[in-house]
Amino acid sequence: MISNEMDPLVVNSGAAALDLIARQSSTLDMILMDITLGDMEGFDVIQTIRRNGVTTPVIIISGRNEDYDFMYGLSLGADDYVTKPFRPQILGAKVKALIRRSKSFSQENNQQISCGPFLCDTTTMRFYKNNVELNLSEKERSLLLLFVRHPQQVFTKDMIYEQIWGNLIAVDDNAIMVYINRLRKGWPLQADPTVKYALQEFGLRRILHRHLKYPSPYNTYINKGLPPSPICMPGRNAIDAVLDFERHDYMFFCARPTFDGYHDFARTLREHNANARAYSAELNRRKIR
Repeated sequence: MISNEMDPLVVNSGAAALDLIARQSSTLDMILMDITLGDMEGFDVIQTIRRNGVTTPVIIISGRNEDYDFMYGLSLGADDYVTKPFRPQILGAKVKALIRRSKSFSQENNQQISCGPFLCDTTTMRFYKNNVELNLSEKERSLLLLFVRHPQQVFTKDMIYEQIWGNLIAVDDNAIMVYINRLRKGWPLQADPTVKYALQEFGLRRILHRHLKYPSPYNTYINKGLPPSPICMPGRNAIDAVLDFERHDYMFFCARPTFDGYHDFARTLREHNANARAYSAELNRRKIR
């Protein structure tokens, strides 16, 4: 950040981050947030500051690259999600672009917009319905602002996604090939994100056996083949990964117990069960229930 002519303030815990943001939110141009902190998760920090009305742009930087981590972080109010390892020049460009867009938005939209029962104060990014203030996440505010600014326009899901989220969903090339291998053999995909989608619990941190039995056509533990429709809007990188996938003969994968966002892959169920036990043990150690 220093090399990009920025003056960073660095803290090493969630509590310190909350304290710094509470004292200096009006002077901060950008917040870079890791998920794995010593005393709490970065998700908790983001949820707290958004609940307190802090609208400073947030970019999550994490080694965790599961789709549901992306979706959960963005649903809490993060503006972008960058996975490790990353190129510092690219991160610097993202930070500058988001700061520029945020400042431009503040300068050009200093007004109140009303539409039906809704009132949007774009100076403070506060939203009201029938004069009662609404408690909204960052993305919910962006969605409502989009709609009240274009009251007669019909938006498709693709258009909304592009306007609000952009191409932020990442993908693991090896995981893509695992799914292709399982489809070719007629095996269930057993993709955890489809269970979270079926349950509509994107913040679920641990999937239990009872979750795997949830009756839904989207649950790929009890249904073979692909879900009836996409569970998220893929970005260009995800589509490229499917079209140009890396071939291998792995049939299983699970998250690493190091919580670095990477996966352990296996060819046999015995290997996979050993990997899964190691990950489960780490979840227990961290008291993630």
